[in-house]
Amino acid sequence: MKKFKNIAHLEAEKQRLKDKREALEVKMRLDWYSLRDSIKPLNMAKEAVQDALRKKAEKEVEEESVLKSALNYALGLLLRKFG
Repeated sequence: MKKFKNIAHLEAEKQRLKDKREALEVKMRLDWYSLRDSIKPLNMAKEAVQDALRKKAEKEVEEESVLKSALNYALGLLLRKFG
């Protein structure tokens, strides 16, 4: 426990703790609303679709980069052979 030199320091600490409590309560309330919204069936379905689309896009990008790498390698070999 903190020791206070005078009543003003004690009051300041009480105010600081009160402000901190209020900020944490606001954060907790916002987290609760966010959680509540995230478990709604419509939002869960939307999230699942977005996740599937994101994975598909990542897979396509990965496939493109593999194909591009293979083509670049083949072109490099041809240029070295004929160049």
